[in-house]
Amino acid sequence: MPKLTDAFIRNLQVPEDAKDVQAFDDNCHGFGVSKQKSGHTTLFVKYSVGTQQRRKTLGLFVCGTLDRIRKEATLVLAKAKLGTDVVGEAKKARQEAEQAKTLGELVPIYLALREKGDDYWSKLRPRSLTEVTRYLTKAWLPLHGEPIDKITRQMVRSRRDENRVSERRRLGQPRACSARHVLRMGDRPRAPHRRQSDDRHQTAEAGQAHAGPKRGRAGRDLVGLPGR
Repeated sequence: MPKLTDAFIRNLQVPEDAKDVQAFDDNCHGFGVSKQKSGHTTLFVKYSVGTQQRRKTLGLFVCGTLDRIRKEATLVLAKAKLGTDVVGEAKKARQEAEQAKTLGELVPIYLALREKGDDYWSKLRPRSLTEVTRYLTKAWLPLHGEPIDKITRQMVRSRRDENRVSERRRLGQPRACSARHVLRMGDRPRAPHRRQSDDRHQTAEAGQAHAGPKRGRAGRDLVGLPGR
């Protein structure tokens, strides 16, 4: 097996009689690349926990990011050796999110996802996680008892505006709505691991783990407000 490098992946050819080709890194066993005839290239890691065989997609191949993604694969493999199934845990969290009936039930599930990270939600830094936790558990507390499918756009906008006023008073500057993310956990996007750099996207995230895209405009779907 070769050591995966930017040059090796760029030059990797898909056989004429195959739809794709895979190659694994010889320095990080389980870390691999999959390349399709179209050129679409993803990096992944394969591991076993007990009798379970798992595969976790780490992201699209982009030149210059290989070392960082290899470190992420190493971390997943190290957790697997200790018995931690990161893919299984993420799946369980999504199932719990689908069963959540109120915003208050969904918030801790979302925070747990952001604390660990998964195929889509990037892991938050400790300071960011603390701030998002404070914001979702306190600023959005008035809506915690509301059923997800009963939360309307107007309810979100009203709460958002009230939060902005209180944040201006507290910090002297506007603060973005993080709760939109919680409400959109049902419509999980397909693109893996896209990072949030603008805190105006922090509200719509947690709700995307909740159910599917056609479970109603209220709650998860209510924010056609800017998401990720």
